[in-house]
Amino acid sequence: MSYVNIGVDVEQEETQFHNCLELHKTNDSESYENENENNDEEIKTENNGKPRVAIIGNGNFGKALATLFQNASLDYCIGSRSPIAGSSVVVSVKQAIINSEIIFLCLPVYAHAKFSVEHSKVLEKKVVVDVSNLESSSDDCNALKLQKLLPKSYVVKALNTISAYSMENDFYGCIRDTYICGNNNLIKDKLCSILREIGVNPIDKGSLNSAILIERLSLQLFPNWYYALFITLLTLIPILLYVYLRLFWFEKGHNKDEMDGIPLYQANIVISWLTSTLIAVIYLANAVAGFFQLYKRTKYFSFPPWLDKWMKCRKQLGLISLLLGGVHGCISCLLIGSGDLKYLLNTIYIPVFKHSFIKIYQGMNWVAQLSMLFGVFAFAIMSVMGITSISSVSAQMSWREWRFIQSHLGFLCLVLTFGHIICQGYKFWNPNYIYGWRLWKTSANGVYPYPIFVMGIFPLVVIILKLVLMIPFIARYLEKIRNGRIDARIRK
Repeated sequence: MSYVNIGVDVEQEETQFHNCLELHKTNDSESYENENENNDEEIKTENNGKPRVAIIGNGNFGKALATLFQNASLDYCIGSRSPIAGSSVVVSVKQAIINSEIIFLCLPVYAHAKFSVEHSKVLEKKVVVDVSNLESSSDDCNALKLQKLLPKSYVVKALNTISAYSMENDFYGCIRDTYICGNNNLIKDKLCSILREIGVNPIDKGSLNSAILIERLSLQLFPNWYYALFITLLTLIPILLYVYLRLFWFEKGHNKDEMDGIPLYQANIVISWLTSTLIAVIYLANAVAGFFQLYKRTKYFSFPPWLDKWMKCRKQLGLISLLLGGVHGCISCLLIGSGDLKYLLNTIYIPVFKHSFIKIYQGMNWVAQLSMLFGVFAFAIMSVMGITSISSVSAQMSWREWRFIQSHLGFLCLVLTFGHIICQGYKFWNPNYIYGWRLWKTSANGVYPYPIFVMGIFPLVVIILKLVLMIPFIARYLEKIRNGRIDARIRK
């Protein structure tokens, strides 16, 4: 009986011992985990309570990003397959992830799957910033695929629109705008705060579903220039057709001097013609839009697709005009210096024999000087418009200032361009001149208009349309429509 009692006591004591041992192990384990968590929190919140970041990958982009963090004196580490012994900066990939809260994944797209499989456990509840881009426009979204590979992590898309070069070269006026998207607003706010500290301007684009749009930005090649180049080509074709017919049909075999001047003289005519026409095309879009609004009597409607694209590519058309205007000015200086533009100079006839004269060109006549003055001022205004179209410059201007330069000074540029053309064709417009109002030339193969006459027709039409919209009562009515004070949809 006593044996049994003793046995029961021994079993109870043994059970109590094991319970105490398990409790001790549990407490030790919890204290160990709490200690590790506290250490992790200390590592994560070093540098004045700011979260520590890890950069996975030490390629060009990873090194450039590390430079920004170093310049901003922020705590960071680089996860590498070749860690440096004893270094707290270049460590192993796993250690970098464990010791950080935000992970910048600077790896190629094809390495995402392997990386996710190897480190999915330690990446749980971590913020993973995907900086990759698409390799083809038909590819699926990299950020969404990464989120599926890491379902327990917070994937954020950012920095894919900034190159390593722009991050490494910190020069004045450098634009470092980047789109950011993710499903957790608090995490995005924290990441935006860090990006601002390293000199990057984050722009929130919503949820992670928007990542595909951000990734496709890197594949775009001058997207706003296609329509502008298309309009330029459409404008150039009839000009080239006219020059071809004039030289190789109407004047074929009759004017050797003009045939010899194809490389510079005739090319200069084409370039100047194209420049003036493109300037007129820009402000024709404004006029057409104004007449549309007058017809609809409201601003709350969508322009036709062709007009909408035309309006959106005016900046590109203006830059093309600026380039062509500069080329035209350079070629004109070469031609004047070589004496090929003799019609701009005063002509003196010295009689030698009966019905024989020596023709001497001396100085530029006043009409030619006025033409050059108009051309120089027009190009100067175009240069100012080109400078103010730069984003960093226009950002420093008010809307009224920007509109004054692009709209009012731009229209003055069109008027000066037309004046430049009129003065260049003075010999055809002046009835007292030797040509005497000869706007058409008769050749062996037919009759055709002079280039200087055809060149001025289109700018003149656009100027007239713009002047119609500038009539006081029409301008006031159109301004009320654009301000929303007149709306044909509202019937009283």
